[in-house]
Amino acid sequence: MEELDYLEEPDMFHDVFGHVPLLSNKHYTDFFEGISHIALDYIDNPRAIELLGRIYWFTIEFGLIRESGELKVYGAGIMSSYGETKNSLSDNTEKFLFDVEHVFNSDFRTDILQERYFVIDSYEQLYTSIPEIKSKLKELLS
Repeated sequence: MEELDYLEEPDMFHDVFGHVPLLSNKHYTDFFEGISHIALDYIDNPRAIELLGRIYWFTIEFGLIRESGELKVYGAGIMSSYGETKNSLSDNTEKFLFDVEHVFNSDFRTDILQERYFVIDSYEQLYTSIPEIKSKLKELLS
């Protein structure tokens, strides 16, 4: 119970409570699959994997979504942490509209509550960002 505020190492609770529910959303899973295909194209490029890790971190793990004007959590790292949930919705953190280039330029730490979050309007938005992720990544690595 004392680790529900923040648990650095993911566990079964994180996986089942945080990841599994959204696996029924087609746009979300297509996005998840899309970034994995991009990663396979760059599997031997550590810089590319680092940048794709930022996309993963700020969406799949620590993403926020605006639904009917209300800010909600969807990232598994938030969903499986009471402390992160309170933190992510508080006025003490920065929230930015999801922007591929901004995410690529945003570092993160895994050992603290997050200080910044990116907000999507829909899971479809994630999926339709795949071509931009590919092109911006190629541009950054050129």
